[in-house]
Amino acid sequence: MSRRLTVYLFLLGLLMLPVGNALANELGNPGFETNPVGGAGDWNTFAGGGGAGQSTASPHSGAAHMALEISGPFSFAGVYQPVIAPVNPGDVVTFTGWHKSLDNPFAGVRELKLEWQGGPPQLRVDTFEIGPEYEQFSLQGIAPTGTTGVTATYAISSFTDGHQGAALVFIDDFDLTIQRVPEPTSVMLVLCGVFGLFGLIRRR
Repeated sequence: MSRRLTVYLFLLGLLMLPVGNALANELGNPGFETNPVGGAGDWNTFAGGGGAGQSTASPHSGAAHMALEISGPFSFAGVYQPVIAPVNPGDVVTFTGWHKSLDNPFAGVRELKLEWQGGPPQLRVDTFEIGPEYEQFSLQGIAPTGTTGVTATYAISSFTDGHQGAALVFIDDFDLTIQRVPEPTSVMLVLCGVFGLFGLIRRR
């Protein structure tokens, strides 16, 4: 094997390495093990006619989780976190975690949101069912044109007809990953390496 062919293979291998790496959790304090203090990189709490606070009552893992409680109609409670890592248009953002309802059936609405910064307002999915045991939820979206960042939000509310009861929900072990779209320069480097490799092989 020629030296030039060896160099091409080495460079191509380096460029392809990130593809197989596990994606990092971009959230700070993902398991609510410390009491949220707010700001970027930590959880901000909000509530109206309810409450949001750290709890140690049978968390999914670790020593703590968060309790979200609404008292009846027209109440809300939740957490949100502006993610520090930048998000570019075309990136795939996946927001997952665990939740359970201590009131069964769950009488409110669960709101799960990815709020794009710099792009269209948000990707939101509501659900009316949360089980009595911890179960996993997931929301995935592709960052639209103009996006520069993202805020992850989990909330419960009681504004919808037929879903205006009191509720107590525990949440834990949140995870947000960003699958990067390769930059054009990286794609061009890979293509140049591949075409150069094919050319060397044909000549040999």
